[in-house]
Amino acid sequence: SRGPIILMCSDLTISPINALELYSRRIRIETMFDMLKNLLCVFRYRFWTKKLPSESRKPKKNKKLKNPPTTSLPTIKKCWDAYEKFVMLGVISLGLLQLISLKFSESVWNQFSGFLRSRSREIPSERTSKIVISNLLVMNFCSFALTGRIFEFLILLWFS
Repeated sequence: SRGPIILMCSDLTISPINALELYSRRIRIETMFDMLKNLLCVFRYRFWTKKLPSESRKPKKNKKLKNPPTTSLPTIKKCWDAYEKFVMLGVISLGLLQLISLKFSESVWNQFSGFLRSRSREIPSERTSKIVISNLLVMNFCSFALTGRIFEFLILLWFS
C-alpha cells in the first residue's frame, strides 16, 4: 500500500508480530493459488457422484440446504477425498516444477524452444519448466516404436 494501513485480526490470542508475518505471506499464497489454477488447472476437477445432493448453479440463499442421506455418506466422503488428493497432487507437481526451475535452470533454458522477448532472470518460471517437460515427454513418446497403442495415440493427437 502507499501509506499507513490498519490490519485487523479476528483471533485475539495471536501476537501482533505473528499477524504481520502471516499477512506478509499473503502474496506468496495468492501466487501459489494463481499457479495452481491457471498453470496446472488443479481446480478444474470433475469428480462427482449421483449421491451428492444437487445444488443450483445460481443459488438465491441458503434456505433449502439438502443433507445427503446417511447411507450415501461413505460415497460422498470418497468423492471429497478424491478432490483433496487431486489438489494435493497439483501442489506436489508445482513444487517439482519449482525445484526443477531452481536446480536445473541451465538445462531448462537449453531445452526451451519457445519465444521470449527477453529473459527477465536466470531462473526459468514454472511455466517455462512445464513447457520444456511437456516437449520432452512428447519427444520420448515419439522415440518409441510406432506400433500398437502409442501409434494410435499419436495419430489421435496429431490429426484431431
